[in-house]
Amino acid sequence: MALWGAQDNSANAPKWTVLSGLGSSANGFTAYQNVMTSAFVTGLQLGIEGVNTVEIANTGLNSSNGKGVGKAAHTGWNLRKEGTGYISSIAITSGGQGYNANGFITLTGGGQNNTAANISYTIANSLNSQQTFSSNAYQNTIVSVTINSPGSNYTLTPVASALGANLAAATFTVTMGGRVGRVQFETLVALNNVA
Repeated sequence: MALWGAQDNSANAPKWTVLSGLGSSANGFTAYQNVMTSAFVTGLQLGIEGVNTVEIANTGLNSSNGKGVGKAAHTGWNLRKEGTGYISSIAITSGGQGYNANGFITLTGGGQNNTAANISYTIANSLNSQQTFSSNAYQNTIVSVTINSPGSNYTLTPVASALGANLAAATFTVTMGGRVGRVQFETLVALNNVA
């Protein structure tokens, strides 16, 4: 029985415990194209990928979230290690207009299988910072953001949006912590091609 095959499917993935150096007993069949964060090692997204000649010519292979993230060194069977992280900070780029109450921020994107962060915002009247609400909707703007829980297992930076009716939406800059966006490919078996 061969230890691997040249067809890009789970039955042809390496048969040995490909993640043993990371403390997991998963073999290539089990880890084939895995996109579940912490499935084998906490805080990492690990998968075995069959990389062919077309994929090796690309400047960026796709990660679990469909973004071009890196380049494998050789065609064949590769271990993909994708780091994860949390929301470190959120800066207000523009406070928007017309928010009539304090509220929460929603996050979209950020990869699969993450634990969503909990983030709230506070408004103030832009003409009088002592007043927290104005009958003039153009003046009610977001002035502070609080990260109540930073979330975990994000593989990409999510997009932040303030919930609540408004006349001009607020915009934010999200800064990630941990190993978000870091992807490494390690060639386990070099082959001419994986079909």
